[in-house]
Amino acid sequence: MDSVNDYIKWEIIFIIFCVSTLGMYILYGFAKSQGWITGDVVNILIGAAVDLGYVGGAIGSTLGCLITCRAGVSMLSEDIKQARNVIILAALPITQTMYGAIFAIFISTTVMPKAAVIKPMAAMGIFGVGIIAFILELFSAWWQGVVCAQAISLLSKTNGQITTSSLVLAAYLEFMGILGMVFGIAISSLLIMV
Repeated sequence: MDSVNDYIKWEIIFIIFCVSTLGMYILYGFAKSQGWITGDVVNILIGAAVDLGYVGGAIGSTLGCLITCRAGVSMLSEDIKQARNVIILAALPITQTMYGAIFAIFISTTVMPKAAVIKPMAAMGIFGVGIIAFILELFSAWWQGVVCAQAISLLSKTNGQITTSSLVLAAYLEFMGILGMVFGIAISSLLIMV
């Protein structure tokens, strides 16, 4: 059964990567039609930063939700009265996809139009920021899913009393995802002024 689940997990990751890459090409075509594209290296690095921020959140949220939903199904088979708590805890890892999307929208609407005047070293910095956003969003959502899954598995034992404490603990990991988005936007804003 685990090999089937691993196959499904990697298939979902592959589909997300393909869809986000297609989105990057569409965004690249739009930027080119608007005359924003001048230097190949600069645009490739900025486009990759857009893709990395979003894909990190999407993959992390997928893994986090996979883990929490598996725990949720087990809990609901034992105690259907915990459905509300399971739904709340299982949905938490989804937010990192939103943070990655906000980062990607910022880069594509604020940084890409200025690609003609961005120096290659600044573009490399923006690409580095994209890698950092990728890592923070990915691991934030993934490990938040692990924390929430553990909480879900203990709902029946604690009669649902663990939900509030678990939300606070999961918020620590959520904060890492928020920092990835905020610092990514702030540092990218500084780099386009260089």
